Amino acid sequence: MEEKKSLGKYIQNKRKHLNMTQKELAEQLFVSESAVSKWERGLSYPDITLISEICKVLQITEHELFTASDDWHQRKLIQQSNAYQRHRKIYLILTCLTCAAMVIPTFIWGLSNPHGLRTFWITFGAACLVFSFLDVPVLAETQKALKCFISAFGSLLLLLILCKLTGVAKDPHFLWMALPGTSLGVLGVFLPILLAHSDLKHPIMQHKAALCLGVDTALIYLLLIFGQLFYAARPDFALIFTLITPLFAAAWGIFLVAHYTRWSVPFKISGCFGVTAAYFFAAPALAKLSGQSVAVTVGTHHYATPVVGLFFLTAAGIAAVIGSIRRFQNQ
Repeated sequence: MEEKKSLGKYIQNKRKHLNMTQKELAEQLFVSESAVSKWERGLSYPDITLISEICKVLQITEHELFTASDDWHQRKLIQQSNAYQRHRKIYLILTCLTCAAMVIPTFIWGLSNPHGLRTFWITFGAACLVFSFLDVPVLAETQKALKCFISAFGSLLLLLILCKLTGVAKDPHFLWMALPGTSLGVLGVFLPILLAHSDLKHPIMQHKAALCLGVDTALIYLLLIFGQLFYAARPDFALIFTLITPLFAAAWGIFLVAHYTRWSVPFKISGCFGVTAAYFFAAPALAKLSGQSVAVTVGTHHYATPVVGLFFLTAAGIAAVIGSIRRFQNQ
């Protein structure tokens, strides 16, 4: 009985707070005035199907109605949420108007000038980039960093393509170097960060470091091949495969030893030194295939690569001995 009275008193207080009569409340709930009167006098409970509508009309939460008391903490959270949504909407409107203010005037100006649309398309690409940084993080509900990166990276590539299509970039081979070069710069920095924070469930995610190194390797090869193809007086692809490929092979060998082997630290160091020694021993013979020579310069001194290879081989042996001693001591 006391619970009914508490609930009825609470409904009555909220109704009066809104300057609403019993008749007006009853009309909004599609019930009789006598039903509202019985609630407020503690003679009966409202029907369960009316709970949501009562809360909406009286501007309270269901928790407040059930407990017949104001939940100020919850109200503060709701007020903060509403304020955030308002500010978010205002921010999105202002940033979209800013992008529109960049694009629309240049489009109108471009229609009245012979080459004005060129400026419009470049401005459009820049506006897409601005939108990616300012609005996409706010619009995205989940995976904000990933969506922002994809949007910004795509906008940047679009801007490069527009530079070529509009004739701003005069070099006929501009895109062949700009696209992989830009991709290398962006992915080289941000891909490891994105993969480290990604929740994607895929077997490839077990090899994030290898994926990053593979992408960088592929993009560098593209740059080297396109550079030889479009800018070298006499393209020499043998130079790439005899000088650059062994260097990448050594880098991959060191990576595989350091990342995938289950050896102790001294043996890993020994393996990395061994791979480096193999590269320096093989480098002169491979360089001769393209008519080149390889040497290591330290200050004013020049050392033949086999000498450097012997140094690393010795270091590998020392590290292996240290690893063997430590293993023997631990047994």
